[in-house]
Amino acid sequence: MDDLSKKQIIEIWDEHIKANHFVTDHNGHLVNNIDNSRSEAIEVIKVIIRDFISEDITIYEFKAALDIFNRHNNLWNFSAKMGQMYFNQLLKSNEQGIDKLSALLKSVIAEPKDLKDALKKIDELEKFTNGIFLVAEDKRKVPYPGSVGYFLSYFWQVHNPTKWPIVYSSLINGFREIGIWKDQTSQKATYDFFFNLNEKIKDVLKEHSLKNISNWDIEHTFWNFKYSNIINTNAAYEFEEAPSLKESKTPSPIEKIVVEEKLAVEEKIVSKQSPVQPIASTNQSVKFDVYDYLIPKVARLFEYSQIDCQLDPALYEPIVSEAFKQLDFEISILPQGVRKNPYCVVKFREENLAFIIDTKLDSTEYFNTTDDRALKEAINDHCSDLNREGYKKVGFMLVCSSFESNHNAFINYISWNTDIKKMMFLTSDALLYLLAFKIKDKLKLAAVIERLVSLSLLVTPQTVINEFESNL
Repeated sequence: MDDLSKKQIIEIWDEHIKANHFVTDHNGHLVNNIDNSRSEAIEVIKVIIRDFISEDITIYEFKAALDIFNRHNNLWNFSAKMGQMYFNQLLKSNEQGIDKLSALLKSVIAEPKDLKDALKKIDELEKFTNGIFLVAEDKRKVPYPGSVGYFLSYFWQVHNPTKWPIVYSSLINGFREIGIWKDQTSQKATYDFFFNLNEKIKDVLKEHSLKNISNWDIEHTFWNFKYSNIINTNAAYEFEEAPSLKESKTPSPIEKIVVEEKLAVEEKIVSKQSPVQPIASTNQSVKFDVYDYLIPKVARLFEYSQIDCQLDPALYEPIVSEAFKQLDFEISILPQGVRKNPYCVVKFREENLAFIIDTKLDSTEYFNTTDDRALKEAINDHCSDLNREGYKKVGFMLVCSSFESNHNAFINYISWNTDIKKMMFLTSDALLYLLAFKIKDKLKLAAVIERLVSLSLLVTPQTVINEFESNL
């Protein structure tokens, strides 16, 4: 590293120290001390990893546990495309060889003995992923080999944060901007170069600041550098595999543009105070009128998301089930009143897939009145019945007009105490957009399900639009 590069690194560090920064997670929530929060989170993630390696939980339970925890403690942005999405696609592409994949993952996510061992692990998983990616007809549906370095270094940092840096694309972009990065031809070579460069930067800053520099110090410094040096507003904005760093001062016009672009495509929890309006009138990226593809009966669900709705609340659940019927699911309405039973079960025999559906107009009322234990028992009974009928993949879907919080305790309880493979919170407006896209684009139910199950826990109208507009 030459003297000019060292000088640039020191200037970036000094600017970072002078500025009064606060850190937000991927959803824009303030993280008062991200390093302390990470240290606490690591202890939980270690238990999840340990349970998987010791075979106390299956690879599916391992994936679900990571997904749930990271979505609500998003301190590394693992829930984005290079983390959880890569994991999801890796499993989906290897369902016929799940034991082989489980053995491989147990080996490669364990902490390496040294850098040489780390590179060996990366090479092993990269070759495995390439074997899927290179022969796939639709490469959007299979794991991306370029995610391997980030994916593995996340687990290694959980094991030992002082030793293993995570190879974020945001850091690479920052290094590239000051001329100290050299692109490599493989994930193995990329991490080798990244690791050694990261160590050199720590040495430079340690000598300058006269204190020990951590991997997290480097992350924070260069996240800020990336945000504070955006000069091309016409350049395509890239999501970063790291929590966002924003300044406490008023952002510049350029920074506002970038933040607004990011927020426009992030999933937002919909509240009663800010009801979702039909996107045809509020989002110009949708080039059709949703009402053109919905029968009046199901289109009335839009009215239920309005504060001044005058419709009979008792009609909400039947209309929701009618929307699923029009998606071409086989519907079974479940008896109510004897115990806490979900509202219905929807089945798709072609894929041996079913969803247990519960629905209520007001999500707050649902969570306040639902007996989690009784619901768990009902779900497990229905899962057993469905498995006997040959349905191997069973999910749980809650449909409400809106959701005002993530309800972590409920999510964790149902996920860990039932055989549910996929849990989703779906707003009824999102359900209507799902139906409209299916009808407009003449999609088969199998194609709709494939995209639906790839989505995150909370599915809003914007989530559906992002997925179906961008994949036509």
